[in-house]
Amino acid sequence: GVSHRIGPVNSYWVLPRSGIPISVNTVQRVTKAEMSTDMWKEIQKGYEEDMSKRLNAQATIPNKTLRNVHKSVLFDLEVEDDEFLQEYRRVINDPSLPHEEEVTKVHEPIDPDNYVNMIIGLPRGEDNELHRATVKRRATDDEGKPLGLANSNPLLDSQKYEVEFSNGELEIMAANILAENILAQVDKEGYKQVLLDKITDHRVLKDAIPRNKGTFKTPSGATRKKRTTCGWDLLVSWKGGSSEWVALKDLKDSYPIELAQYARDNDLMEEPVFAWWAPWTLKKATRIIAKIKSKYWQRTHKYGIEIPKTINDAKRIDHSNGDTLWMDAVRLEMRNCRIAFEEHQGDMAELDNYQEITGHLVFDVKLGENFRRKARFCADGNKTEAPAAVTYSSVVSRDSVRLLLLIAALNDLPILSA
Repeated sequence: GVSHRIGPVNSYWVLPRSGIPISVNTVQRVTKAEMSTDMWKEIQKGYEEDMSKRLNAQATIPNKTLRNVHKSVLFDLEVEDDEFLQEYRRVINDPSLPHEEEVTKVHEPIDPDNYVNMIIGLPRGEDNELHRATVKRRATDDEGKPLGLANSNPLLDSQKYEVEFSNGELEIMAANILAENILAQVDKEGYKQVLLDKITDHRVLKDAIPRNKGTFKTPSGATRKKRTTCGWDLLVSWKGGSSEWVALKDLKDSYPIELAQYARDNDLMEEPVFAWWAPWTLKKATRIIAKIKSKYWQRTHKYGIEIPKTINDAKRIDHSNGDTLWMDAVRLEMRNCRIAFEEHQGDMAELDNYQEITGHLVFDVKLGENFRRKARFCADGNKTEAPAAVTYSSVVSRDSVRLLLLIAALNDLPILSA
């Protein structure tokens, strides 16, 4: 039984072969399987024989050392004092900590990350043809927990994402697979190459030159056509399912024949933006096809992420995507730049040795930092006189970054800065 008032709490009386009880706080129960073994049967037989020699087994009366046991050392819950009973019955139980059955499975919302809303081409089908897909959200299990583990190295990032294809189908893919497909489809600057399917529409902007002003007179009196590409946008459908408005100057550089054919089919050959080059292009189409590289590098997106051009554009993209990634980048840049500015409290006429200068924001996506959004505040130095010293900052190539990421992955090195 319990060894009351002798030893620590939860001590027990044990009767060894000596016949003299001892108080211990560590005991081990013998299982039925162990008791059925020959070894334990021998031990039990020897124990009983020893107890028979030391105790009067017939009357089951202990020897005189145990006959006159004082009641103060006997354990009885009914007569014990309140202090002992309170300590004996005390159970460590934090009421603020609910049982597992009472816990409501609520997980913190997943923070917006850099992969969501990417637009990429993913191979599908037997011929591995690229299909347009959009990264919609993080993939979760039945309890709402995000799948996969994040890593600063895109090649080791195992986070799972739900990817929606242009036909509405959803598929779960790992972040490192997405990163590999993105890197394989962009140039060294991160711009994606897209192939033309067809030109479907056009629009004329305010700065377009009308037909009645499409020519000019030379000093000799000859009439010449104005060479212009301003004020026109074309709605282009790309192979893979996407479509967007592209400036005429960009499309003319990559697909001049297709653009000239569109102008001819839609009676636009007399427009100033087509009149000076489209007729000649159609005549020399065969020769141009042999030399032209029909590639258009999508400048509106970088690594599948839409790049804003102004602060209002950044707000629009964040509102459309339901996050604040671009505006967070702007706030970080302006907070870091604020230390370089000092407000002048006096008269502006006192600033004799200063030049007035404006600035603008340049937006980018950092490949080596898991496609982190980046904003850079740049001074419009072209609007002022050139400084005495000019600094030059080199740009690392995409292939160099990929090699460094691979080396870091092979050697289990953390990505601290890129």
